[in-house]
Amino acid sequence: MMKHWLSKKYWADKDVEKLMGALLRFGVIFSGIVVIAGGMIYLVRHGHEEPAYRAFAGPNARWDNLPSIVRGVCEGHGKS
Repeated sequence: MMKHWLSKKYWADKDVEKLMGALLRFGVIFSGIVVIAGGMIYLVRHGHEEPAYRAFAGPNARWDNLPSIVRGVCEGHGKS
């Protein structure tokens, strides 16, 4: 059974193209959902604030590495 699954006849070029197209479509839809959810969380928590354009603050240290970003997402921080 594995030889059939791994054979060239089983994975024709058209099949691989369909699989890659489906994976890319899923990735784009999933990333769009993540961006929209993060934007909504951000607006709910910070939409009423007025920006301080005179004071510049560089990037926050908690966005420097992936574990801190994931931790912020799990805690529900929209900026993460």
